[in-house]
Amino acid sequence: FSNSLYDVWGTDENNVWAVGSVTINDTAYGVLKWDGMEWLPEKKNGGYLAIYGFSSTDIWAVGSAVWHFNGVIWEEYTYRDPVINNNITYTSIWGTSSNDLYLGNGGGKIIHWDGSKASVVYENTNSIPITDIYGTSSYFILACGSALSTSSIALLFDGINWNLLSGLNYNTTLFRTV
Repeated sequence: FSNSLYDVWGTDENNVWAVGSVTINDTAYGVLKWDGMEWLPEKKNGGYLAIYGFSSTDIWAVGSAVWHFNGVIWEEYTYRDPVINNNITYTSIWGTSSNDLYLGNGGGKIIHWDGSKASVVYENTNSIPITDIYGTSSYFILACGSALSTSSIALLFDGINWNLLSGLNYNTTLFRTV
């Protein structure tokens, strides 16, 4: 059995969450929780690639679906909005709140969730997967992406537009110095 963890998020040393796929006693779990003493299986089924939250009762996990944890149960958001459903698989997530989330996908798009509906806010022409998103506010968000082929991308959101960061070589080959 192959066990893989892809992302981690937490509020403190006794409330840490990890996502991926871990098999325990022939059952696959996609979300694990560290309670300060041990890792506990939290959510069955794998396929999660990223996790981000705002408190122990407001956590999002993405991958082959979009899930929200409200402190009691995990609710699937995948089918609540056609834009979310049509842009699976998600590879990254970040936001300022559950009403201001950015989801990067494997097809090179960034989806914004405003708490009630989703919209595509960026799409790169090379379909380079958006592998990470992080920011400090709604007016300063960085996103990057890469593919195993020869492409990479870095973006900056200024609150209005997503712009390519200049000065980077976007046609690099793995393990090659340019």
